[in-house]
Amino acid sequence: MNRLPVRKTYKLFIGGAFPRSESGRTYDAEG
Repeated sequence: MNRLPVRKTYKLFIGGAFPRSESGRTYDAEG
């Protein structure tokens, strides 16, 4: 699938939809 949807989800993570601790791990996972 295109990475466009992934970027939208990435913004949601940064937006604070998920705990900051989880966001830190996601940031590394996303790259």
